[in-house]
Amino acid sequence: MVYLENNELLMITLHLEIMKKEVRNAFKRNYKRKESKELMKVYNCVRDDLKEVLEEEPNKVTFAFTFSKDQINMLHNFLHMYIPMLEQGSQEENSMNSAPEETQTVINTLKNIQRKIELQIEQLQGDETEVTQ
Repeated sequence: MVYLENNELLMITLHLEIMKKEVRNAFKRNYKRKESKELMKVYNCVRDDLKEVLEEEPNKVTFAFTFSKDQINMLHNFLHMYIPMLEQGSQEENSMNSAPEETQTVINTLKNIQRKIELQIEQLQGDETEVTQ
């Protein structure tokens, strides 16, 4: 289970929405048609589930999510790709002195979400090891 605070849920939902077109194009470029469609289906499912929960309970402080293995992997891969892009953009902003603090807050929030997802992946891998022993 992954626990996200309200601000984390807002942040990941916003950035999944912002990057939808770029992610779709990357899937099309890097995967065969059928696999690309399946990956996009997982992406959309996660994004829609996060949005739905946020819309249903906008004032809730903490949210608990049980993601499938595919969903967890997609979120992990998305953040693994997206955070360095933001960091690079932040470095460029720093050189132009335009809102580096706000960008750093976004990056730190996304890194915190990434750590939570990585902990969930480790737990899932541990559960699989227990089952096979």
